Amino acid sequence: MAFSPLLSPSPNPIPSETTRQVRGSFGLAVLRDQFALPTIIAIGAVLQSILTLILPLRVALLPGLVWLTWATIDTVAQTKGWKKNEYLENVAVGRKTSAQVPSAGGQFGDKPSDGSVVVLLLGVRINHPMGVFSPNGKKIGEYFAEMGKSLEKEMDKYGMLGSGAWLGGGERSTSNGIMYLYYFRDVEGVHKFAHDPIHRRGWEWWNKIVKEGTADYLSIWHEVYSVPSGNWESVYINSHPVAHGAARYKIPSEKPEGRDIWVNPLVDASRGVLRSSAGRMSRSNGKEHEKYGDNPYAV
Repeated sequence: MAFSPLLSPSPNPIPSETTRQVRGSFGLAVLRDQFALPTIIAIGAVLQSILTLILPLRVALLPGLVWLTWATIDTVAQTKGWKKNEYLENVAVGRKTSAQVPSAGGQFGDKPSDGSVVVLLLGVRINHPMGVFSPNGKKIGEYFAEMGKSLEKEMDKYGMLGSGAWLGGGERSTSNGIMYLYYFRDVEGVHKFAHDPIHRRGWEWWNKIVKEGTADYLSIWHEVYSVPSGNWESVYINSHPVAHGAARYKIPSEKPEGRDIWVNPLVDASRGVLRSSAGRMSRSNGKEHEKYGDNPYAV
């Protein structure tokens, strides 16, 4: 039985996860990560002190009180269900899904892990007290942003399927590393991107600052995984589209005057062969978990 897709095909290009993050609050999260919590508190204390000096005390206290009151009311309203929970936006509540590769026509078959997946992990970390405000800190950020835009704009050329950005939060108190996650149709697309003019400009700039001795506090890295059919699997439970599940496969129209469509790879994984990890790798019939009792995701 063919897998059942979670989302309908889109007649318009689906923005990558990275694009949505940039439009959202990822930049703010990176900025916040440049300051330790005591520093943020101290900045707030200084600003409050300035307000107290130039305004009557009751007026000076208003901004903080209003903000805290609003935040408390908003949190309680969402918790009690009086207001829509904004954190559940795009979350497939109660659903168990898996990312599968669609056919050239945009349909899903009944064989899991049917197609190769290429993953590129690209990372950067600034090991400097000033973080992104350090010499070359802003510049390396600009190069990463330009390369991301190039990949998004030329996704057909490179076979880039989807991307996401992740900010480390447990390495240290500030200036944590950033990791970009990319999915490609094949490894040739990754190598083609490596020689993209924008990537080459960043590469040449990096070589220049290495020779100048001004790159010692900048860490960059990448890992590439070319995974053949039957050697990868994924499962997402109560989750928004993320990682491979947020990819989009462009399906060209068979007719010259027709329109292309974009297919999201998420399919229902609550029953059948997709119920287990081995099943999702085409290595079993997916029944290994039956001995543990009912399947809560089967509806």
